Amino acid sequence: PVPDAVLISGYGQYPCSAATSQGKSCTSVTPATYVVQSGKRYRFRVINTSAD
Repeated sequence: PVPDAVLISGYGQYPCSAATSQGKSCTSVTPATYVVQSGKRYRFRVINTSAD
């Protein structure tokens, strides 16, 4: 399933149309991007806090 909201490196992603339709403020931000080099190892921690 697709999450309602995402937080990556402190930057959130949420469909602002859903927030503003309920009278809440929302600011769109560009998604986080990472520059990586070939041959190096990187660790990305992903935490899923969803529930059914």
